[in-house]
Amino acid sequence: MQKLSKRLEAAAELISLKGGIVADIGTDHGYLPVYLIQSGRCKSAIALDVNKGPLERARQYIKKNRLELVIQTRLSDGFAALKRGEVNSVAITGMGGSLAVQILENGMEQLSAVKELVIGAQSDILKVREFLYCNGIYIDKEDLVYEDGKFYPLLHGVWEKPAYWQEAGYIPFQKELRKKLPDASLYRKTLCQYGEYLLYKKDPALFKLLGRDEKIKRRILDSLSRTRQKEAAKSRQAELEAQLKGILAFLDFFNK
Repeated sequence: MQKLSKRLEAAAELISLKGGIVADIGTDHGYLPVYLIQSGRCKSAIALDVNKGPLERARQYIKKNRLELVIQTRLSDGFAALKRGEVNSVAITGMGGSLAVQILENGMEQLSAVKELVIGAQSDILKVREFLYCNGIYIDKEDLVYEDGKFYPLLHGVWEKPAYWQEAGYIPFQKELRKKLPDASLYRKTLCQYGEYLLYKKDPALFKLLGRDEKIKRRILDSLSRTRQKEAAKSRQAELEAQLKGILAFLDFFNK
């Protein structure tokens, strides 16, 4: 069985509907659907890509693993070649968050019939979480993978409220955070940037990411403080100071 990158392996682990049908949007080489079949996580899959080259590579890889009967390949711009109700699970990985959001926006009809959604965005994760939040899709699980010097967040989206919201520690956790970040807008943006589930579970990778981002924000603020304070610089400084406040509140939570 092909060994996946840590990022794709984490995405595969989030597919929770065993024995279902998975659509892999932006499949590239087809590694994920092949792994999902070989590991017994799904019974069949549909590999979709907007570009002919990657889709042909996926076809060859699927053929090499003799899985042509259980993995279809389709040339598709996002959900376009996918029928409503055709799959149980959807995976969207290996692309920027803005593109992922565009794909989700254009595929809401098909997406509304899906039981679970796994997203691995390589940038603009705040936009992805905000989109899910605004469209009634709950993030009930997350993972944060550190690979080749980069952090990769993986989100698991469902239509039901997360089970961890019912845990005894969740309400005190929320109250503590709101006390630290009383500004509702900053509270929501910080959660959308870093992930409520990861913070609630005190994920070690998140602690590492927060520490890195704290250093970056401080370095930029220090640089701005030595420039002539034009209006644009002042606005940027205020934005960074707010972001740093959110980061420090999250870091403080880890130390409790």
